[in-house]
Amino acid sequence: MKLQTIWKWESSKNLPLILGFVAAARLWPENLLAGLATLLVGIGLGVAVTRAVEPKLHQERYEMRWENTVVNFFLFVALSIPFIYYFHVENTWANWRTDLIAGICAGVLLTFGQSTVWHGRQSRLALQGLATTAAFQIIMLCLRLMIQAGHWGISLLSTVFVTLLASLVISLIDYREMYLA
Repeated sequence: MKLQTIWKWESSKNLPLILGFVAAARLWPENLLAGLATLLVGIGLGVAVTRAVEPKLHQERYEMRWENTVVNFFLFVALSIPFIYYFHVENTWANWRTDLIAGICAGVLLTFGQSTVWHGRQSRLALQGLATTAAFQIIMLCLRLMIQAGHWGISLLSTVFVTLLASLVISLIDYREMYLA
């Protein structure tokens, strides 16, 4: 499988998650219910696409189990809500350095949560965790700017570009056995 194909599938999984988060974070302060609904729809779409796409991204037969889908949904919701509040904090301690630390924590927490239902080689989980944590660094550095952008169009368009970049990082790290084969 070519890298561009893997990148396309990876981006299709991540785009609803990240767009949903950014839109929810922008809506949250003025309309909590709309923000929460947007977040849940974005995460729901993201995990549904992941369920459909993930088996296509592996050389060996890979079964996406329902427990993985449910755990991913709840993990993303549980991580997203505190981060929405985090990105609205107006203190000097919340800056790009804490964004990077928070990104590492999010990547590790997500990997740990996914490990509770992991069915496969542990080395694949470690590689996925590394890729996710690396991508979270890019995402976290840009989220504050995307959420606080004055215009919705600029916010959402920049979210697409950041998602494509983060998905490329994941594709390069997590699926290299696929495009190097």
